[in-house]
Amino acid sequence: MLQVGIDDTDSPRAYCTTYATFRTVKEITSKYDVEFLDYPLLVRLNPNVPWKTRGNGANAMRLRINSSDLDGIKYTIAEMIKQNSDLDHERTDPTIVFVTTQKLHTIDSVRNFYIKALRDIVNLEEAFELSEKIGADIVFLKEGSNRGLVGALAALGALIPGDDFTYELLVYRKREKWGERRLVDEDSVKMMDKLTRPMTFNNYDYEEERVLITPRGPDPVLAGIRGEEPWALTNAVKLLRFGEQYEGWMIFRTNQGTDAHLPATSVKIKEIEQYKPIKLCGRISDNPIRIAGGHVVSKIADDSGEADIIVYEQGGKLRDVLMELREGDFIEVYGCAKTFDQSVTVNVEKLVVKTLVDVVMKMAPRCSTCNKRCKSKGRDQGYECEKCGRKMNGPEYVRIERDLDLGTYLPPPRSQRHLTKPLVRYGKEKSDFECVRLYEPWYSF
Repeated sequence: MLQVGIDDTDSPRAYCTTYATFRTVKEITSKYDVEFLDYPLLVRLNPNVPWKTRGNGANAMRLRINSSDLDGIKYTIAEMIKQNSDLDHERTDPTIVFVTTQKLHTIDSVRNFYIKALRDIVNLEEAFELSEKIGADIVFLKEGSNRGLVGALAALGALIPGDDFTYELLVYRKREKWGERRLVDEDSVKMMDKLTRPMTFNNYDYEEERVLITPRGPDPVLAGIRGEEPWALTNAVKLLRFGEQYEGWMIFRTNQGTDAHLPATSVKIKEIEQYKPIKLCGRISDNPIRIAGGHVVSKIADDSGEADIIVYEQGGKLRDVLMELREGDFIEVYGCAKTFDQSVTVNVEKLVVKTLVDVVMKMAPRCSTCNKRCKSKGRDQGYECEKCGRKMNGPEYVRIERDLDLGTYLPPPRSQRHLTKPLVRYGKEKSDFECVRLYEPWYSF
């Protein structure tokens, strides 16, 4: 068995690690007798690391091969990754990790390394130590920071039995089209979405009438369709109308759309660390306000301190949810924290409203005869009915109906991170890794 981890082939100006893997699969399946024991893996890691290119994704492959082909396959993979990496860019450090250890992904040290790369910051010393421990063969394709080792190694510990997962079918452009406007018919995307959801998700943003399956950068991806099962994705791609010929497509199994990066246990405000995804439980300690740029800010407190929480303009209707909260409401906040001197600000990725306080408004009393609101006679002078002249003493306190329900709230699909679990996936979680069977066809070259 050969397991391969790949990372850091792309740059902000070109290429994509999944494309390098696509080209690699095409090459090794044409030259060697290989059996894929799983779909190629698309593994998203901590989305908050400051040095990520775009989505902080790495790839992995799990193969059964003839031992006599090992050296040739490793050489072919290295050559294909090299040919499909932006080697001239200073931020690119393409790295490949080869391991022949059986059931590598079930080894605790490898699994723990993946979890840390998903939810924390990993240093290179840890990566080199683990590589030596498991007997990994590391290939660095250029001199650089070697940061690609972290993602390539972490991908090998991902998506084991018990992990939730989804799939993504990625369609790749011909090289001469890279950087040009993507030609995918918008009406066909909406039709595909309506015919295939909820087996596919996050295809189209109806609030802004925006196609979501097409990226906006100069990378080789023409379209990416996410869903629950491979057959749903192959059916979906047939419904799309493309205005350009494409090179091919391939299905990846992935941790996208699973909330894998979010911890199950909450952290105290005083324990928050920068760049780590967090779960925070507490009460609203200051009514929300809208600030310049359309962002909404409030404060949350627990028994250890207080922090700002913010939903940026891109958060769409999630801003309205935050604006509806009032002091005393109990919530769960998921997101990433940034620290500035002694203050902490949490960028809200998901918000769960647990309990709502009663909101009471002080109003003039109703006349007991006319049932009309009385008028105040002045400070501490009571109230008087303008119609009949009846005098009333104290004000009336009226409970205001809250325009907010308990439950989970997310930003619109256009602003959701790769790892964010869409609401349509709640109740559809799966962990049957052992039952994975490659659906044919899972690629088209």
